[in-house]
Amino acid sequence: MSAGRFHPHKGFSRLLDVASLLRNDDIFFKIVGSGELKKQLEEKIDNLGIGDKVQILPAVKDLKKVILESDLVVMTSTTEAFPMVMIESFSCYRPVVAFDCPVGPREILVDGDNGFLIEDGDVQLFAEHLKQIHSYPDLYQRLSRGAKNYAKSNNLELNYKLWLNIID
Repeated sequence: MSAGRFHPHKGFSRLLDVASLLRNDDIFFKIVGSGELKKQLEEKIDNLGIGDKVQILPAVKDLKKVILESDLVVMTSTTEAFPMVMIESFSCYRPVVAFDCPVGPREILVDGDNGFLIEDGDVQLFAEHLKQIHSYPDLYQRLSRGAKNYAKSNNLELNYKLWLNIID
């Protein structure tokens, strides 16, 4: 699954290119959000013939529920600041596959531990990693454990204690 505003910098068009490469695999995509590009994304889905692989859902207040219904989160942004969807994914023990855009994912995602960081724009490599995760349950379980470990070591209570030590 993927989530965010339907805006050019979120890179959902690139996600559709990835989905197109996986059209013959048993891999499905949910894109949750809203925004100015919804119609263009729907048209691209139709043009690529991947309507049976990609579902666009409206923005929701409880994104955690959608994440928990999904195996992993994918991020195809061209730029990020602090990727909240990634943090939410880890809190649900779901790995993330993301493009290594100039800012954001590389500060949080540990390649090969809690997901994969793909060279920015390499849709072929992105698709190959999704296929690999889908094909190897042991790999998926390892990445999920990495997401869980990240969430446990970066929780609110622990961070609060760290700040108290700095302030004292």
